[in-house]
Amino acid sequence: MRAGTAAPRFDPRLACVALPTADRARLSRQCAAILARLEAGPATNADLAALSLKYTSRISDLRRAGFDIDCYNRDRATGVAWYRLMGNAPKGRLF
Repeated sequence: MRAGTAAPRFDPRLACVALPTADRARLSRQCAAILARLEAGPATNADLAALSLKYTSRISDLRRAGFDIDCYNRDRATGVAWYRLMGNAPKGRLF
């Protein structure tokens, strides 16, 4: 890149389109695994990180899909955060 020219801006809406089909399927499996874990009951960030290292992104994906996920207890001294699924799932599950 030449000096004085700006880097192209990242557009997150296009990021998924650029992913190969296998990667899109992997992301869906990670979302499904996190959702299944939360349906079983509250989970810590360590529990969710065992399913997906970028669990916060997968939680954001699930929230965007209509699932109400709450981070209800965060211990700043230990770094442990608790997540739970609130209410009912949206109609027409995506996974």
